[in-house]
Amino acid sequence: MQVFEVIGAVYQYIKLLKQSEPQEWIFKELQDIGHMEFRFAEEQPPDDYAVDLAGPNLFFSYLFLLVYLCSGAMLT
Repeated sequence: MQVFEVIGAVYQYIKLLKQSEPQEWIFKELQDIGHMEFRFAEEQPPDDYAVDLAGPNLFFSYLFLLVYLCSGAMLT
């Protein structure tokens, strides 16, 4: 099944992240991009803005749940 290949790839990526320290230039680059996106953002209705803010949180909630379940935490 491809599910196990995906889980294996996720674990390999997590291992890679643990081995290398965060790069400050990457953080600064992403921070600058975020500031520019905020500064030059087009006006939008408040409800659309709320949905845009909540979308990534929902994705990362599901991602966290997937990693948590795959880690075997529920099995111990």
